[in-house]
Amino acid sequence: MVKLYKNVQKVYNVKMNDKYRLNRDKLLSVLSIWDSQLQLPVLLVACGGTALTLQGYKSSTKDVDFLVPYPDQFEVLAAFLHNQGYERRTGYGYKHPKEPWIFDLFIGQTIFQTELLDPIHESANHRVIKAYDHLILACLNSEDLIISKMFRGTLVDVQDSVLLIEEEHLDLGSLGIRYVETASYYHNPEKCKKNMGYLIAELDEKGIDTDLLVEVYERWNP
Repeated sequence: MVKLYKNVQKVYNVKMNDKYRLNRDKLLSVLSIWDSQLQLPVLLVACGGTALTLQGYKSSTKDVDFLVPYPDQFEVLAAFLHNQGYERRTGYGYKHPKEPWIFDLFIGQTIFQTELLDPIHESANHRVIKAYDHLILACLNSEDLIISKMFRGTLVDVQDSVLLIEEEHLDLGSLGIRYVETASYYHNPEKCKKNMGYLIAELDEKGIDTDLLVEVYERWNP
């Protein structure tokens, strides 16, 4: 039903220099420094590989992705980073001249081009990792984390999604329904369906029962 797409993507097994990656302890240390100098509360919700690293599913991350659900808190954080010497390097990315990492900060309900269904600031939609004095560090709920990765759909995104499904024993039927509903607000739902096919193929390779997800996939007409 679905062809594996490993044949059309090259996998580069290049060992990254550790200085260009952040492990959980280093990331928590950086955020502790931010917290010590912030004067107002900020909720940071990790997404992408950052969320998997903070939850112990990956050893490190190259890209640091945070969603700031409250617009006023985003403005507070952006002003703070500017005052600390961080520079805007990309549309979402902030980088300090003395550090190798870029912090991508998204605002509200949208990660890149994926608009999430439910208010992320509500407790059911994020998982608190650490409460500092001012910062509240959380991770995006697992279904939305997979959806936001799979709408992009690189090989790493597929592998990360499979890892999260394995580790958290997610209900694939529920995930599929939420995936389709979220895709209805996306600019290219056909791409979303194709990427779901990649996920199904990779799960099949792992011997995971995908019947519920396949059922959703086969009924879906974007």
